[in-house]
Amino acid sequence: YAEIEEQINRDLVRTHPEMSFFSGDSSFSHENQ
Repeated sequence: YAEIEEQINRDLVRTHPEMSFFSGDSSFSHENQ
């Protein structure tokens, strides 16, 4: 699953740079908006 997660993270960074740390810190990302 590590490779798939890496691809997802790269795609997230590409589409949503502010959510690059989305893994587990979704609440923090919402506060940052």
